[in-house]
Amino acid sequence: MRRDPGKDPEAAEAPGEVKSKTRRKKEMLALQKLGVRLVGLPEAYLKTCGIPGELLDAVLAAKRIRSFQARRRQMQYIGVVMRGVDADLVARVIERFEKR
Repeated sequence: MRRDPGKDPEAAEAPGEVKSKTRRKKEMLALQKLGVRLVGLPEAYLKTCGIPGELLDAVLAAKRIRSFQARRRQMQYIGVVMRGVDADLVARVIERFEKR
């Protein structure tokens, strides 16, 4: 498959247009990075910050996991859960903690 040299793969795509695999992967990795930052926050803060329940449960579970591979899989799961959560909300939660 040939790529159009004039087409910028980073450009915003039109509504209804299918996202490229590369773009979806970059978005997923960005969500996983937010998840890693969430796991680094104290448990007491996480319980009171207002993140959705399923995400909170996944993050708290990741904090308890010590096995590298199991933790890696849990972080991937957090990335999946975050697809259904407002990423801006999560970013604000992290920002609020860092400003304390």
